[in-house]
Amino acid sequence: MLRSLRDGAKHGFLKYILLGFLVLAGGGLVLTDVGGFFRGGVAADDVAKIGELKISAREFDRNVRRYLAQQGVGPEAAYRYGIIDQLLESEINARLLTINSHELGLKVSDEQLKHELMELTEVMAQSEESRKLALQRILQQQGISEKEFLRSLRQETSNSLFKNALLGGTGIVPRIMTSILYQYENETRDAGGIILTNDQIKDVEQPTEEQLQSYYEATKASFLIPETRTITIATLNEEMVKDRIEITDEELQQDYEANIESFTVPERRLIEQTVASNEEQATKILAEMESGKTLREATKAVTGDESAYQALDEFEQSGLLEDVAQPVFTAKINEPVGPVETPLGWHVLQVTKIIAPESIPFDQVKDDLKNDLLSSRLTDVLMDTANEMDDRLAGGEELETIVADMGLTTEKIGPMKETGVTPDDKKDDLLKSYQQDRVDILDTAFSFDAGETAPVMELQDGNYIAVRVDSVTPQSYEEYDSVKDELAKQWIDQQKSLTNQAQAQDLLAEIKDGLDFGEAAKKAGVSIKTYKDVKRRDPGDTKLPIQALDQLFALPEGETLLSPYNDGYILLNVSAVNLPDFAKADAEGISTIEESLLRVLPTEAFNQYMNVLNQKEKVKINRRLLDQMYGVNNEGS
Repeated sequence: MLRSLRDGAKHGFLKYILLGFLVLAGGGLVLTDVGGFFRGGVAADDVAKIGELKISAREFDRNVRRYLAQQGVGPEAAYRYGIIDQLLESEINARLLTINSHELGLKVSDEQLKHELMELTEVMAQSEESRKLALQRILQQQGISEKEFLRSLRQETSNSLFKNALLGGTGIVPRIMTSILYQYENETRDAGGIILTNDQIKDVEQPTEEQLQSYYEATKASFLIPETRTITIATLNEEMVKDRIEITDEELQQDYEANIESFTVPERRLIEQTVASNEEQATKILAEMESGKTLREATKAVTGDESAYQALDEFEQSGLLEDVAQPVFTAKINEPVGPVETPLGWHVLQVTKIIAPESIPFDQVKDDLKNDLLSSRLTDVLMDTANEMDDRLAGGEELETIVADMGLTTEKIGPMKETGVTPDDKKDDLLKSYQQDRVDILDTAFSFDAGETAPVMELQDGNYIAVRVDSVTPQSYEEYDSVKDELAKQWIDQQKSLTNQAQAQDLLAEIKDGLDFGEAAKKAGVSIKTYKDVKRRDPGDTKLPIQALDQLFALPEGETLLSPYNDGYILLNVSAVNLPDFAKADAEGISTIEESLLRVLPTEAFNQYMNVLNQKEKVKINRRLLDQMYGVNNEGS
């Protein structure tokens, strides 16, 4: 969920604007936590305050739920996993950038906006499709007007330019930093190893019965048999209550008349237009029209083809750019309009028909009205039925009685462990048909006692369920007698390991006191294993654990370390530290290091800048309100 809004590539930024900026209200999802924002001191109905700017709970919640619906994540789960905080943090950071860019006087000119729009439509246009048609297709998909789109594009472009300017100041990597990192990454070491396996320890006595009993008690958790539960889920859905709803024609007529303004289409104008690339072309097209040519003919005569011409289309005044809307809706039929400049280019237009305002007849919208009313009432009836179900459960009625009365479906699940799988861990997730809600269902199933039914809960798909705990098998432990042989083996292995560790530590102490590493190997009765050109964090064929490698590269030459190794321990002595000569480094290796630093340094610098903005604008978060809205016990989830 937490992808970069902008990775510095122009096309990535433009694609994001197209597909996501309306959903998240201009916010990003990547800016890391640079402010420690969550402090309180905000109005009761605002989730955040940025200086004098406020983010209302209603506005934020609308964007959050729209985003979570796409991701298939519930509000409570999103809050637990930090997604809600990240979304709010993104909104805050986007607004901080906007505030700061305005203070610095950063503005996006019409020419820059036009350039961004041209690149955008070039990227999104399909084969043989003009840029204008591509834009129209995009606006239709997003359900917004050109004016709304350009306003959002201008703001997003401003923020992007500002951020890129901030990041661009860290484009130089000091040579000394590159050389240090190159040597660090390419350093190798030689070492000698004394391997002491636990199997070398002999004559370990068998444990007494008392020792085994004590060992069993100390390690009892490893023989735990987890608690399991069996539950019944009773489900209420729309199909079960749909028959209760009856909608008459009289009701539909009343609804139609009460909302007649929603079915009134404002004045529209049928227009054709050409968007020329410059004013000179537009003026010539007008001149050709005055000589008797149609707009299509005039466009071809001046530009050589008809690609800039757009055939007749119907527009309301609100659907046109402001500079175009006013002259078009004051023009007479067949009267040329223009040239008019907008960020899209130079427009020459002609109104061919004026369509007066009109109301859509009742019969045409009757079915839609009925569906809308049915949907609205269905939601209410479903919720009322769920509340009735909840009240009857709270009153002590048996679940089976309620299921029979309301026509609910039931499903018995279990026995299952707290993770939702069978006790033997061999079967699929028993709640696989409830994936979006499995966490909440499991929490409920393991929070009530046997025989109890939890309050009705709403699922992500809009259905309602009641969960009853049918039976509980408490956690237990495997009996001592059944694991006695295994305990004895574990106890002996542990004694060998402890003895081996103690001997290895004694040998390390002797080496630190001056015992030659070769003599130490002879004393242990093993040969020294030689390791050449060992790489940092790359065991290779050495089979050395990462822990041992970390220690090896932290020691100076001649020092010795002790580390667990396979089934035993290893003493490693650093015999040589091999640093590469940076002067002989290949260009590709240096380039890789510099690219790595260039990726890290801008982010660090940008985070520091955002931290300063956060402190300057005194950003505050209403954590209490967020807890109420998205916490475990919130009513809206």
